Amino acid sequence: MARVPSLLVALAVGFLSTAGAQAATDSTDFGACPTEYEAAAAAAFKGGVLAGYRGDPMIWPPRRWTYRTTPVSRPQHGYLVPVAIDQTRGNPNDLGFRLRGLLFRDGEIVARLNAIRMANFDLGDLIGPLPLDDSSWTVGHSTEQQGHVVVEWVRTGETVQAWTELITLLTLGQVPYERPLTAVVETIRASHQRDCNDVTLKVLSSTPTTLLLEQRLAGCTRYPEPEESIRKLFRGATRLSELSYSSRAPLTDEQRAAWTGRIDAAGFLSACVAR
Repeated sequence: MARVPSLLVALAVGFLSTAGAQAATDSTDFGACPTEYEAAAAAAFKGGVLAGYRGDPMIWPPRRWTYRTTPVSRPQHGYLVPVAIDQTRGNPNDLGFRLRGLLFRDGEIVARLNAIRMANFDLGDLIGPLPLDDSSWTVGHSTEQQGHVVVEWVRTGETVQAWTELITLLTLGQVPYERPLTAVVETIRASHQRDCNDVTLKVLSSTPTTLLLEQRLAGCTRYPEPEESIRKLFRGATRLSELSYSSRAPLTDEQRAAWTGRIDAAGFLSACVAR
């Protein structure tokens, strides 16, 4: 198996709750998708009871959601937009980075979910599209345990013990919001340096919720073959994910550019986008 899973498992904080919104049927009417949700969510935190925070809010794409204010109340159907903010005033329990939720229906905010309510939900944070460039990939290994998911694809005829190219999708626990993804990279670097003689990590681009990374390893004790990877980290609303491509053969500039583009094209999937 590739070395990547053990590194991010060490970085993950806690396990995910399996609690979520009430399941809805395919015929449920969720209203129109909120295409301007980012501007509306940012505006919602600039005044009134939600004011008083540092920096820009982290905003994730909408997902279809069914919400009840109490177990016996009438359900509200719409699109939930998770928002994390660094709260600076208000209830002491709300200070610091906390996850809130805004429920949209037909472009309007119809419910505001506080940090306590949002803590009960596993929001999914699905990643895609997968960079399977042709039909010669096959699943070599997959596992799911206590909210952690690992799926590895290899070229047809290869295995996760003996591969030339590998695509890995990891879904793990959350890294605290106040810890930037660039700090996660330094943890990855330190972990590799304990095992490898030659470690090169280069951040290609980053946002508060994503980070694109180029990695080269050689002279490793457990994995003696040199390896080159393109990795993208995703800080979801409730979980950390990573999508990566690795090659044990040196990549040409053209191959590196192509795989960087495929990995970077992946993002948080929105219920507002057909897939």
